[in-house]
Amino acid sequence: TDFNRPEKKSFNGEYFPFAIDSNTSKQFKAACQPLNISLFTAVQAVFSAFIFRNSGSKLVVTGTPMSARTNPLFADQIGYFANLLPFVLEIESTDTLKTILVKAKETNLELQDRQLFPLEEIVNSLSVESNQSGTPLFNIGLTWDNDSDNNNSEQKESIKSLSIAPLNESRGTYSKFDFWIFATNTKSGFSFNIEYDTDLFINDTIETYANQFIQIFEAFAKDLEVSVGSIQLSTVESQIPDTTQDTDNSDAYDFDF
Repeated sequence: TDFNRPEKKSFNGEYFPFAIDSNTSKQFKAACQPLNISLFTAVQAVFSAFIFRNSGSKLVVTGTPMSARTNPLFADQIGYFANLLPFVLEIESTDTLKTILVKAKETNLELQDRQLFPLEEIVNSLSVESNQSGTPLFNIGLTWDNDSDNNNSEQKESIKSLSIAPLNESRGTYSKFDFWIFATNTKSGFSFNIEYDTDLFINDTIETYANQFIQIFEAFAKDLEVSVGSIQLSTVESQIPDTTQDTDNSDAYDFDF
Protein backbone atom coordinates (compact mmCIF):
# COMPACT_ATOMS: atom_id res chain seq x y z
CA THR A 1 0.00 0.00 0.00
CA ASP A 2 1.00 3.63 -0.34
CA PHE A 3 -0.09 4.53 3.19
CA ASN A 4 -0.22 2.83 6.57
CA ARG A 5 -3.53 1.15 7.33
CA PRO A 6 -5.68 3.36 9.61
CA GLU A 7 -6.96 1.86 12.86
CA LYS A 8 -10.55 2.40 11.71
CA LYS A 9 -11.71 1.96 8.12
CA SER A 10 -13.29 5.13 6.71
CA PHE A 11 -14.66 3.52 3.50
CA ASN A 12 -13.26 6.40 1.43
CA GLY A 13 -12.74 5.16 -2.09
CA GLU A 14 -12.57 5.74 -5.82
CA TYR A 15 -13.02 3.71 -9.00
CA PHE A 16 -10.57 3.05 -11.80
CA PRO A 17 -11.97 1.61 -15.07
CA PHE A 18 -9.94 -0.26 -17.68
CA ALA A 19 -10.59 -2.82 -20.40
CA ILE A 20 -9.10 -5.64 -22.44
CA ASP A 21 -9.32 -5.20 -26.21
CA SER A 22 -11.50 -7.46 -28.32
CA ASN A 23 -8.68 -9.46 -29.96
CA THR A 24 -6.96 -10.28 -26.65
CA SER A 25 -10.33 -11.19 -25.13
CA LYS A 26 -11.00 -13.62 -27.99
CA GLN A 27 -7.52 -15.17 -27.62
CA PHE A 28 -8.07 -15.55 -23.89
CA LYS A 29 -11.40 -17.32 -24.38
CA ALA A 30 -9.90 -19.58 -27.04
CA ALA A 31 -6.98 -20.52 -24.77
CA CYS A 32 -9.29 -21.49 -21.89
CA GLN A 33 -11.88 -23.38 -23.94
CA PRO A 34 -9.92 -26.68 -24.30
CA LEU A 35 -9.66 -26.87 -20.51
CA ASN A 36 -13.45 -26.67 -20.16
CA ILE A 37 -13.13 -23.74 -17.75
CA SER A 38 -15.77 -21.08 -17.23
CA LEU A 39 -14.83 -17.47 -17.93
CA PHE A 40 -15.43 -16.59 -14.29
CA THR A 41 -12.93 -19.23 -13.19
CA ALA A 42 -10.41 -18.10 -15.80
CA VAL A 43 -10.63 -14.43 -14.81
CA GLN A 44 -10.41 -15.45 -11.14
CA ALA A 45 -7.20 -17.34 -11.99
CA VAL A 46 -5.75 -14.18 -13.60
CA PHE A 47 -6.72 -12.16 -10.53
CA SER A 48 -5.13 -14.68 -8.15
CA ALA A 49 -1.94 -14.70 -10.24
CA PHE A 50 -1.91 -10.91 -10.09
CA ILE A 51 -2.25 -10.95 -6.29
CA PHE A 52 0.45 -13.61 -6.00
CA ARG A 53 2.92 -11.55 -8.02
CA ASN A 54 2.32 -8.44 -5.91
CA SER A 55 2.02 -9.96 -2.45
CA GLY A 56 4.57 -12.78 -2.67
CA SER A 57 2.20 -14.97 -0.67
CA LYS A 58 1.84 -18.54 -1.95
CA LEU A 59 -1.61 -18.79 -0.35
CA VAL A 60 -3.88 -16.33 -2.14
CA VAL A 61 -7.25 -15.67 -0.49
CA THR A 62 -9.73 -13.43 -2.26
CA GLY A 63 -13.44 -12.87 -1.82
CA THR A 64 -16.07 -13.64 -4.44
CA PRO A 65 -19.89 -13.62 -4.33
CA MET A 66 -21.74 -16.83 -5.22
CA SER A 67 -25.36 -16.88 -6.39
CA ALA A 68 -26.54 -19.29 -3.64
CA ARG A 69 -29.62 -20.23 -5.68
CA THR A 70 -29.00 -23.95 -5.66
CA ASN A 71 -32.65 -24.83 -5.11
CA PRO A 72 -34.75 -24.60 -8.32
CA LEU A 73 -37.59 -23.19 -6.21
CA PHE A 74 -35.53 -20.02 -5.74
CA ALA A 75 -35.15 -19.38 -9.48
CA ASP A 76 -38.19 -17.08 -9.76
CA GLN A 77 -37.87 -15.55 -6.30
CA ILE A 78 -37.06 -11.86 -5.98
CA GLY A 79 -34.42 -11.14 -3.37
CA TYR A 80 -30.74 -11.11 -2.54
CA PHE A 81 -29.43 -14.66 -2.13
CA ALA A 82 -25.74 -14.07 -2.93
CA ASN A 83 -23.19 -15.29 -0.41
CA LEU A 84 -19.66 -13.91 -0.15
CA LEU A 85 -17.05 -16.69 0.14
CA PRO A 86 -13.24 -16.97 0.19
CA PHE A 87 -11.61 -18.15 -3.05
CA VAL A 88 -8.38 -19.87 -1.92
CA LEU A 89 -5.58 -20.73 -4.33
CA GLU A 90 -2.05 -22.01 -3.64
CA ILE A 91 0.41 -20.71 -6.23
CA GLU A 92 4.13 -21.32 -6.78
CA SER A 93 6.27 -19.05 -8.95
CA THR A 94 7.09 -22.09 -11.11
CA ASP A 95 3.42 -22.90 -11.75
CA THR A 96 2.46 -22.58 -15.39
CA LEU A 97 -0.59 -20.50 -16.20
CA LYS A 98 -2.33 -23.71 -17.27
CA THR A 99 -1.66 -25.18 -13.83
CA ILE A 100 -3.18 -22.11 -12.17
CA LEU A 101 -6.27 -22.41 -14.35
CA VAL A 102 -6.71 -26.06 -13.35
CA LYS A 103 -6.29 -25.18 -9.67
CA ALA A 104 -8.83 -22.38 -10.03
CA LYS A 105 -11.30 -24.78 -11.64
CA GLU A 106 -10.97 -27.21 -8.72
CA THR A 107 -11.45 -24.38 -6.22
CA ASN A 108 -14.52 -23.08 -8.04
CA LEU A 109 -16.12 -26.53 -8.08
CA GLU A 110 -15.57 -26.79 -4.32
CA LEU A 111 -17.16 -23.37 -3.80
CA GLN A 112 -20.17 -24.39 -5.86
CA ASP A 113 -20.77 -27.27 -3.43
CA ARG A 114 -20.34 -24.99 -0.40
CA GLN A 115 -21.92 -21.76 -1.57
CA LEU A 116 -24.71 -21.98 0.99
CA PHE A 117 -22.26 -22.01 3.90
CA PRO A 118 -22.58 -18.64 5.69
CA LEU A 119 -19.44 -16.51 5.73
CA GLU A 120 -20.08 -15.68 9.38
CA GLU A 121 -19.83 -19.38 10.26
CA ILE A 122 -16.46 -19.63 8.48
CA VAL A 123 -15.14 -16.65 10.42
CA ASN A 124 -16.40 -18.06 13.72
CA SER A 125 -15.05 -21.55 13.07
CA LEU A 126 -11.58 -20.15 12.31
CA SER A 127 -11.67 -17.91 15.40
CA VAL A 128 -10.53 -14.98 13.28
CA GLU A 129 -9.97 -11.86 15.33
CA SER A 130 -11.85 -8.92 13.83
CA ASN A 131 -11.08 -5.22 14.10
CA GLN A 132 -12.29 -1.95 12.62
CA SER A 133 -9.44 -1.63 10.12
CA GLY A 134 -10.79 -4.20 7.66
CA THR A 135 -12.77 -7.40 7.14
CA PRO A 136 -11.75 -10.65 8.91
CA LEU A 137 -10.91 -13.07 6.05
CA PHE A 138 -10.11 -10.95 3.01
CA ASN A 139 -9.86 -7.31 1.98
CA ILE A 140 -9.63 -7.99 -1.75
CA GLY A 141 -11.88 -9.77 -4.20
CA LEU A 142 -13.60 -10.03 -7.56
CA THR A 143 -17.20 -9.78 -8.70
CA TRP A 144 -18.12 -11.33 -12.06
CA ASP A 145 -20.87 -10.20 -14.45
CA ASN A 146 -21.34 -12.45 -17.46
CA ASP A 147 -24.43 -10.78 -18.92
CA SER A 148 -23.62 -7.08 -18.99
CA ASP A 149 -24.86 -6.38 -22.52
CA ASN A 150 -28.31 -7.58 -21.55
CA ASN A 151 -28.25 -5.86 -18.17
CA ASN A 152 -27.27 -2.50 -19.66
CA SER A 153 -29.87 -2.49 -22.39
CA GLU A 154 -32.51 0.21 -22.37
CA GLN A 155 -35.26 -2.31 -23.03
CA LYS A 156 -38.03 -2.23 -20.46
CA GLU A 157 -40.14 -5.17 -19.40
CA SER A 158 -43.52 -5.28 -17.79
CA ILE A 159 -45.07 -7.71 -15.33
CA LYS A 160 -48.79 -6.94 -15.28
CA SER A 161 -48.93 -3.36 -13.96
CA LEU A 162 -45.27 -3.32 -12.85
CA SER A 163 -42.75 -1.59 -15.12
CA ILE A 164 -39.13 -2.81 -14.88
CA ALA A 165 -35.99 -1.15 -16.25
CA PRO A 166 -32.27 -1.74 -15.62
CA LEU A 167 -30.66 0.35 -12.90
CA ASN A 168 -27.76 2.42 -14.19
CA GLU A 169 -25.51 2.10 -11.19
CA SER A 170 -23.38 5.16 -10.45
CA ARG A 171 -20.07 4.65 -8.69
CA GLY A 172 -19.63 6.81 -5.61
CA THR A 173 -16.58 7.83 -3.65
CA TYR A 174 -16.56 4.85 -1.31
CA SER A 175 -14.94 1.43 -1.00
CA LYS A 176 -16.18 -1.38 1.20
CA PHE A 177 -12.90 -3.30 0.79
CA ASP A 178 -9.25 -2.40 0.21
CA PHE A 179 -9.16 -3.51 -3.43
CA TRP A 180 -12.01 -5.06 -5.40
CA ILE A 181 -12.34 -5.73 -9.12
CA PHE A 182 -15.69 -5.78 -10.90
CA ALA A 183 -15.20 -7.83 -14.06
CA THR A 184 -17.65 -7.78 -16.97
CA ASN A 185 -17.85 -9.92 -20.08
CA THR A 186 -19.22 -7.86 -22.98
CA LYS A 187 -19.52 -8.42 -26.73
CA SER A 188 -16.59 -6.07 -27.33
CA GLY A 189 -14.30 -7.72 -24.73
CA PHE A 190 -13.67 -7.73 -21.01
CA SER A 191 -14.12 -4.56 -18.99
CA PHE A 192 -13.02 -3.99 -15.41
CA ASN A 193 -13.57 -1.48 -12.65
CA ILE A 194 -11.28 -1.32 -9.62
CA GLU A 195 -12.88 -0.12 -6.40
CA TYR A 196 -10.07 0.89 -4.06
CA ASP A 197 -9.54 2.42 -0.63
CA THR A 198 -8.08 5.92 -1.00
CA ASP A 199 -6.75 5.75 2.55
CA LEU A 200 -4.36 3.03 1.30
CA PHE A 201 -3.70 3.69 -2.39
CA ILE A 202 -3.15 6.62 -4.72
CA ASN A 203 -4.51 6.68 -8.26
CA ASP A 204 -1.09 6.28 -9.92
CA THR A 205 -0.50 3.05 -8.00
CA ILE A 206 -3.90 1.68 -9.03
CA GLU A 207 -3.15 2.57 -12.65
CA THR A 208 0.08 0.55 -12.43
CA TYR A 209 -1.82 -2.40 -10.94
CA ALA A 210 -4.35 -2.18 -13.79
CA ASN A 211 -1.48 -2.33 -16.29
CA GLN A 212 -0.03 -5.34 -14.46
CA PHE A 213 -3.40 -7.09 -14.56
CA ILE A 214 -3.58 -6.50 -18.32
CA GLN A 215 -0.04 -7.86 -18.75
CA ILE A 216 -0.91 -11.05 -16.87
CA PHE A 217 -4.19 -11.35 -18.78
CA GLU A 218 -2.30 -11.07 -22.08
CA ALA A 219 0.16 -13.73 -20.92
CA PHE A 220 -2.73 -16.14 -20.30
CA ALA A 221 -4.07 -15.36 -23.77
CA LYS A 222 -0.73 -15.99 -25.52
CA ASP A 223 0.88 -19.02 -23.85
CA LEU A 224 -0.45 -21.12 -20.98
CA GLU A 225 2.83 -23.00 -20.64
CA VAL A 226 4.84 -20.05 -19.28
CA SER A 227 5.39 -19.82 -15.52
CA VAL A 228 3.63 -17.12 -13.55
CA GLY A 229 6.93 -15.98 -12.07
CA SER A 230 8.44 -15.26 -15.48
CA ILE A 231 5.86 -12.69 -16.63
CA GLN A 232 7.37 -9.23 -17.01
CA LEU A 233 5.31 -6.64 -15.11
CA SER A 234 5.31 -2.89 -14.73
CA THR A 235 6.69 -1.60 -11.43
CA VAL A 236 5.03 0.68 -8.93
CA GLU A 237 6.90 3.97 -9.01
CA SER A 238 4.50 6.34 -7.30
CA GLN A 239 4.88 5.98 -3.55
CA ILE A 240 4.11 8.59 -0.93
CA PRO A 241 6.26 8.41 2.23
CA ASP A 242 4.55 8.93 5.57
CA THR A 243 6.09 12.06 7.10
CA THR A 244 3.48 12.61 9.77
CA GLN A 245 5.06 10.33 12.36
CA ASP A 246 8.50 9.14 13.40
CA THR A 247 7.70 5.42 13.49
CA ASP A 248 9.50 2.95 11.25
CA ASN A 249 7.62 2.76 7.95
CA SER A 250 10.02 0.49 6.12
CA ASP A 251 7.17 -1.84 5.15
CA ALA A 252 4.65 0.89 4.33
CA TYR A 253 4.81 0.27 0.61
CA ASP A 254 4.19 -3.47 0.58
CA PHE A 255 1.13 -4.59 -1.39
CA ASP A 256 -0.59 -5.20 1.93
CA PHE A 257 -3.45 -7.54 1.08
